[in-house]
Amino acid sequence: MDGTFTDPSLDDRLERLLGLLGYLGDPDYRTGIGPREAGPLRHSLDLAFERIGVVGALTPRAPLANQTHAAVDERRIPVVYVVTAADEDEADARHRAIWSQSVVPQILMATPAGFSLRNGFDYRQKGALHPWSELDGSGLPRELVPLTSLAIRSSSSWRNFTIPNRVDARIAADIRNLSVKVRKDHPGLGSRPGLVNALIGHFLYLNVLVDRGVLDQAWIDGLTDADGRRLCPDITLRDIDPTQRGSAWPVEQVWLLFDAIDGVLNGSIFPIGKNERELVTTEVSDLVRRVLRSDTLTEDGGQQFSFIDVDYAVLRSETISAIYECFFDLEGDGERRNHGAFYTPSFLVDYVVQEADRIRSLDRKARVLDPACGSGAFLVAGYRHILEADRADGATLSPMELGRVLSDSIRGVELKAQAANVARFSLYLTMLDYLPGRTLASLADELGDRQLFPDLSHNIIDQDAFELLPDAFAARATHVFGNPPWNRYAPASPAAAYAASLLKRLHDTVVDEQAQAEVFYWRAMLDLAAEDAVIAFVMPTKAFIAPGARHFPHAVATRTRLHGVANLTSFRRKLFQDAGEAATVVFASPGAPGPLAMGWRFSPQLSAQPLGADGRPWAIVIDRSQVERFHQAEMSAADYEWYRDLLLQPLDRRIVAALETNGSARSPLNVSAFLKASHMHVSTGETWKRTGLPEDLVLGTHGDNDFRLRLGLSDAEPLGLDEEVSTNYQIPDELFDSLSDRFRAMFGGPTLFMPRSQATPHVVGRAAFNASIQGIYFTGTQTPEPERREVLREFALYLRTGVGRYMVSLFGRSWIADQRRFETPDLKRLPFPYKDRNELLRMPVSDFFRNGKEDVEGFALFAGERLGMPPLFAQAVLEHRSLRERAQNGKRLPDCDTVMKDADFVRYADALRDELGHLLAHTPLSIRLLAPNVGGREVQVVLAPPGVDVAVVGTPDAMPDFGSQAAIELTEHVEYAVAHIFKPDVKTAWTTDRAYSDAIGVANRVMAA
Repeated sequence: MDGTFTDPSLDDRLERLLGLLGYLGDPDYRTGIGPREAGPLRHSLDLAFERIGVVGALTPRAPLANQTHAAVDERRIPVVYVVTAADEDEADARHRAIWSQSVVPQILMATPAGFSLRNGFDYRQKGALHPWSELDGSGLPRELVPLTSLAIRSSSSWRNFTIPNRVDARIAADIRNLSVKVRKDHPGLGSRPGLVNALIGHFLYLNVLVDRGVLDQAWIDGLTDADGRRLCPDITLRDIDPTQRGSAWPVEQVWLLFDAIDGVLNGSIFPIGKNERELVTTEVSDLVRRVLRSDTLTEDGGQQFSFIDVDYAVLRSETISAIYECFFDLEGDGERRNHGAFYTPSFLVDYVVQEADRIRSLDRKARVLDPACGSGAFLVAGYRHILEADRADGATLSPMELGRVLSDSIRGVELKAQAANVARFSLYLTMLDYLPGRTLASLADELGDRQLFPDLSHNIIDQDAFELLPDAFAARATHVFGNPPWNRYAPASPAAAYAASLLKRLHDTVVDEQAQAEVFYWRAMLDLAAEDAVIAFVMPTKAFIAPGARHFPHAVATRTRLHGVANLTSFRRKLFQDAGEAATVVFASPGAPGPLAMGWRFSPQLSAQPLGADGRPWAIVIDRSQVERFHQAEMSAADYEWYRDLLLQPLDRRIVAALETNGSARSPLNVSAFLKASHMHVSTGETWKRTGLPEDLVLGTHGDNDFRLRLGLSDAEPLGLDEEVSTNYQIPDELFDSLSDRFRAMFGGPTLFMPRSQATPHVVGRAAFNASIQGIYFTGTQTPEPERREVLREFALYLRTGVGRYMVSLFGRSWIADQRRFETPDLKRLPFPYKDRNELLRMPVSDFFRNGKEDVEGFALFAGERLGMPPLFAQAVLEHRSLRERAQNGKRLPDCDTVMKDADFVRYADALRDELGHLLAHTPLSIRLLAPNVGGREVQVVLAPPGVDVAVVGTPDAMPDFGSQAAIELTEHVEYAVAHIFKPDVKTAWTTDRAYSDAIGVANRVMAA
């Protein structure tokens, strides 16, 4: 399959097609790789052009957060391969290779019979074949419109894209099935998952060597003993051909072959001792071999395993990380979760390492370390960056030079021995990536008595990272990467001992709630990283925003130099398989920050990401207009709240600041002040043991004691204000009278039951409740019983309004991240547009409801006026209710890619004009919307004095960044200037929040001019 298919008539047709797509004039469309080009994907693109048959690749700019607008060496992400093939069979083979490489999501396949759009992440999605005659008309087939040069840069073009069968997930699933079958069918191996996994690893390695041409039959046939007899006479590589059944390879000869390979390449990657080898029969060995190469069929002819689809010749070393996940899972139920370890997807690894490389170059002087390296994904990426930097400088990468860089520059620590094996394996395969055309025979001649792979047993060690590290780790690292375990450390563990030493060493608490990831952070900062190193860690977001996150965030802000923070909370439930935790990537260096230290922060929104219909990410793109700069000194304040800058958008933060400022200028308008003025109180419940009541009388939100079940309440009632009707719950008078004064006030009723999960609230009578419920009740006798119920109902109704829901999203720091609970301290500071119960009853919330339906805008305007907020507040409430609320908690709206309507633009333009009027005071401006273009719309902000006639001018030639919600360019003239804002034609790009961000971007460009 090497090389491209050429046909003059096909070339002419393809050129016409590429012209219609806009590729031929696109500076991001390439037909090869330059000799001095750098970048971590250079090797993959080289392979695509040289072996797979790719004739072109569209690689739009995808800037990093730590990147200026004028950066030359911008990050790029391949999105389309253009491929030619002689016929459909060759097209399928090339498609399979691209799927195995797992780099590009879209394939434009051209054959003499026609062209098709194929899915690069699913070899089964071939797409319809369009005959070339379809280009005889005036336009493109509808299917290809999202593939145009402009359109594909917008998130809207990915609405129908899916990733159901990516190669790493496929390999992981098939290895898992294979390991389970082997251990099930062979009792002697049932309790030996490590042995089975090592055997699988050996054959994976063998297949890579064969498909890459490193291992051939001649070399195997030349293996002899001292008497000249062949060591492996029954091993024939044609048996690897999936079309040939072949005979079984005797297991004794298999071990001899593996040992001979290790003799040239160095040491066994997955060591299997003599006693363990005796447990592996020829039957087991041959099953693993056949399955990994050519499928095994069940007795009824059904397909059982599917490795026939994998092209090992182009399989990226980074993909091998998928093996770690399944190997780790197979070692025992819950093993991965018990260790708090999650397989880090390759696109996240790529982003983290590229961002760190921007901070400090990964070059020959770099020393890379991952103290919780797992399968070595970060180490492989770091190693590849170093090699590509050498290639860009014109260096020749000989086998010895590749080994020297690996030995000198890469270090990893991993608790699990099997994971460390996979890490070494992945690094060795990366070495092979840079030795094309070599065979075992030629390597033996080239190396002489030396072996190819350096001994990594001292570089990649399997031990606890908090124990004393060997001498090979004495030199501190310039780059420390990692996704450390997210669980709590055990009381008697080395991590616990290290955490205790931190208190003595720093005279301060810097770890919260036994969080192991936080201990790793300080281990890296204090002991592993050089003074000018960059540390890039994937951390749990809760380490910065949870109610218990008191010491660690403050210590990070005051004791380390922050370069940037990438909050990936919107990717929750999408980054890590079977895990819903939110992640934040921290880029920092050792040492206290200076008084003028600045960094950046970015919180990517799913609406701007190239997610398809299934919502699965394959890349992280940065909308440069939403990257914000911060002064680190601001974060050092004791009352600084990370959650606001991490989880709130700029418009939201402005509204929060205005709400707090307005409240402090006079008597505060919040829940705490309202409760105090109304002789009311809020608290969470208590356990039955603390109350002294029987367990079945203390209600909660789950199981048989769910208060709705026990009291006969229903959440189906739209406002949750129905009366309790059940008679199967009652606290007897004698038990109630025996309670303390506090509990009689809490449980006496009427009480507003508010589940911390933000389920529907209910007003109930006498009832006890546990900590899953927040109860609001009256503390005095000033208010008669009927009025109490009415006040509680109106309060509950407020929490169900658009204003109330928006306030929860602004002030509920735990709620914003995971929507699991809304805590009492956050409830108390929630803005509330009433001073006391009398105001609430005089201007009730219920007046804004008709037949159970809220006048959202009407109440938002009323509440905004009461709270001293501008009209922008009401618009933010409306957008939150109709759009943004449904996108919280890692959700992606099914209609987020709907086309922008005229009303959306009017609201956007009003907000843009208002904010620009504030930022560019006394500057006359007008806003106009140009006609639709493929992939987006252009807004022009005309900055001109009255009377100056400004003609409509087109968009500057610069293409927008990949995934950008606003590409902003400024053209200056003698009497006026025009800011061009190019935006995708999707609803989420035209919100009030986006208008606020775009206004900041325009103002920055104008003031910098």
